[in-house]
Amino acid sequence: MPKTSDTPPEKKTSIRTLLKIVAPSYRRHKLRIASGLIALVTVDFLQLMIPRILKKGIDGLSHGISQQSLMKLGLLIIAIAFSVTVLRFFWRYMIIGFSRILECTVRSTLFKHILKMDALFFERNSTGKLMSH
Repeated sequence: MPKTSDTPPEKKTSIRTLLKIVAPSYRRHKLRIASGLIALVTVDFLQLMIPRILKKGIDGLSHGISQQSLMKLGLLIIAIAFSVTVLRFFWRYMIIGFSRILECTVRSTLFKHILKMDALFFERNSTGKLMSH
């Protein structure tokens, strides 16, 4: 005999419902997300440039490149490495920082919703269950 419980089966949350909760945060912080994504793409592009510069330097050695030109290529690699470091910090700060903002917003929305619930809701759902959600 199947076991019955007093609590109704849990409703499945649709993706549309979840998007209604998070979409305002994405709209509010779209500049932050866009700047983080631009920095991410720029980092990837700059990292692709370093092997090309090395190729140019190595090919130049076989063709008699000057020491001054080789020094410029080395300084360019150092400048690109510094730029990659700064931009990597920036995109992580912007995108991962947004995830923290989104987390706080969703928690706050959920808490405000729970505060509006009636006493019957709290009788049906244990405190531990509510905290786990």
